[in-house]
Amino acid sequence: MITDHGASLALADFPNYHGPLVPFVGREIGGEFGHAVMWNVSEDDVHTPSRTTLQQRAEFAHRHGGLLVFAHPGWWIDGRNHDPMDWMTPQALRRGGPSGDVDVIELWNGVYRTPLQRLTAAWVKLLEAGVYVPIVGNSDFHNFAVHQLGNAHNLAICDRPEVATCLWSAVRDGRIMVTDGPAAVFTVNDRLPGSILEADGAPLRVDVDALAAEGGTLQVYAGREVVQTLELQPGVRAQASWQIESPTTDSFVRIDIVRPHQAPSQTPISLLSNPVLIDVAPVRSSWR
Repeated sequence: MITDHGASLALADFPNYHGPLVPFVGREIGGEFGHAVMWNVSEDDVHTPSRTTLQQRAEFAHRHGGLLVFAHPGWWIDGRNHDPMDWMTPQALRRGGPSGDVDVIELWNGVYRTPLQRLTAAWVKLLEAGVYVPIVGNSDFHNFAVHQLGNAHNLAICDRPEVATCLWSAVRDGRIMVTDGPAAVFTVNDRLPGSILEADGAPLRVDVDALAAEGGTLQVYAGREVVQTLELQPGVRAQASWQIESPTTDSFVRIDIVRPHQAPSQTPISLLSNPVLIDVAPVRSSWR
């Protein structure tokens, strides 16, 4: 996905490309909220003012079959008057709120790495408030000298082999792992990330399958708590299964991988998942 600032110039190169990748184009735009990225949208709305709202951009992206990604939340643009984190509160992200039409949040940004832990904590607070917006990553690549293309990137769990048709539902639902190298997938009672599991009080079965070239520690979270860990040997595929206690109130299960050694240019984690949502009766009508 190539998202130039305010343009879709890469689209002109696609007819000349014959490699193994499946390219898509989008564009990055700004507003009082900071930045947002339209995925799979090459057009722009000439009738939309330059300082748009997230709702305006989401409506435009959806009309053209694309998605709207809230990019590197909390990033200030000079001259703006409001804290951009105001758009990442439960009230803002619920349907009808100022960012309620955003499809996903770009939580992990390869250039703005430092805020990842703070943003992850803010995202967990959203989940605890019963608001689920899937997360993705982006390398935000601008410069070969200082940026690393594809770090971070997304692993999508597709339900069919055609990327052009399976990718967007995987992103919208949250069947995404954000990573800078390792690969992993997990299920709770055979439900993939992004799913809603109605709990009946019985223990939950968590299955994981992971591979990390440098190794690390895979952590299973139930809500805020780490309930299981798995040590990953470098380059060795690891599979494990556990039973964990079923929660008594709405909760969520997710995983991450903590890298064994952190370089100054790296985040502490090397993989971050979307959650399986655990819905305890009475069943929610919506997690948004």
